[in-house]
Amino acid sequence: MGKVGVNSSDRTGEPEWWTQHVPVWTRATEQGVRTSLYQWGRCDVPFGGAKTTPEKCKILNNTQSMENPEFESNLFSAVKDLEEGFGLSMVYHDSIDAKGHNKGPDTDEELCSPDIFQGLQVTNGVYHHHPLIQMNKELFAVDEILGKFFKELTAKGLKDTTNVVIVSDHGDKIVTYL
Repeated sequence: MGKVGVNSSDRTGEPEWWTQHVPVWTRATEQGVRTSLYQWGRCDVPFGGAKTTPEKCKILNNTQSMENPEFESNLFSAVKDLEEGFGLSMVYHDSIDAKGHNKGPDTDEELCSPDIFQGLQVTNGVYHHHPLIQMNKELFAVDEILGKFFKELTAKGLKDTTNVVIVSDHGDKIVTYL
């Protein structure tokens, strides 16, 4: 079969790579549950030998960031799907993970305002960065969008009948090399 990597869409799209794995959306679809997935890696592949894929599948495009409004629109699409009778809708967003992997959790790349992060030391008009500042900015942005999502669930009368699960694949830690 050859090598496969998560960013190799031609190789990861081959069903033989997934014969030992059956995702929750495949099991749900097999049980007759209408499923939709947004930005989910390889939801277009029939996993585990199953012949089913989700009714809606928007595969991961690796361009997510808080500057890209796709996360919010995907969450609102999921709410619409739930209104239309979908029993399972999953939205993936990796901006926090991507920031940590690409620049490290303590990068000095971005400036911030004192309104957002009070108590930062200022020298000659430049704000010194607290470790994890870029991660905090990303977390605040994600939190704001999730707040809108929960308000939309409430407005549509879905809050009390919808289970929302938020997961992470790992944490981050600042590492000092000597």
